[in-house]
Amino acid sequence: MLEPPWDKKKGTLNARGHLERVLTENARLPLAFWRKRFLFFGAPDRELHRLTAGAFSPQVDAWKTHPLYCLQTSPHGIGAQVCPCSSSRPFKVSSFRFIRKGCRLLHTGFVMDRNSHLIENLAFPLPRSLAHQVSFKGEVPEECLLTVSRFRPATEEPESGFTISGT
Repeated sequence: MLEPPWDKKKGTLNARGHLERVLTENARLPLAFWRKRFLFFGAPDRELHRLTAGAFSPQVDAWKTHPLYCLQTSPHGIGAQVCPCSSSRPFKVSSFRFIRKGCRLLHTGFVMDRNSHLIENLAFPLPRSLAHQVSFKGEVPEECLLTVSRFRPATEEPESGFTISGT
């Protein structure tokens, strides 16, 4: 005798239980799936200019975009604190972090084609509207995040060069 199909419990596939299935390159992820160290491409300069009160990208180009790095997320996926990234080094800061060129990102295998500096002094809470505009590129492994210090930690005096270390 055949069993009726409505007596069987059907398993459902969802992104929460199978996050790896949605973490593909260029995916548009809802905020609920964002995690610390995720990197996204495609944040419009005009939005970054507005969200940083004009401090990021002083010359706004309507067609130019920059990456976003997720610094931390809020509980229950209701928001994220992010910072813009730039191939240019940040100025007027004693130290900064960057994602090294050649880094292979987790989940997607995307390889960074240049150093990408985290502009953490211009961090902001990510609006939901911007979360849907950016494309997931991968998770940055800890070993790819390097720190540059422009001053000696003990004296805060300028050095002749830079000190680079892992985070």
